[in-house]
Amino acid sequence: MSSKYQKNFSLPTDFPATLRELTKEVLRDQPSDINKYAYDYFMAKLQKEQQDLPAESGTLARVEPNQQ
Repeated sequence: MSSKYQKNFSLPTDFPATLRELTKEVLRDQPSDINKYAYDYFMAKLQKEQQDLPAESGTLARVEPNQQ
C-alpha cells in the first residue's frame, strides 16, 4: 500500500545485484547468524575490492559507507 507521506528513495544502481549475491550465499550456506554472516560477507567483499584498487603511496584507500 502506498502512502502520500511515504518518501521516495533512490537505490544505487548496484544495490539489487549486491543484495541478490548476498541472498544466494545465505541460502547456500544457511548461517545461524545472518547478521554476522552479512557483516563478514561485506567485509570480505570490501577487502577484495580494496586489494584490487591501485594503491596510492603504498596505502589502500579507505572506503566510507557514505561515498558513492
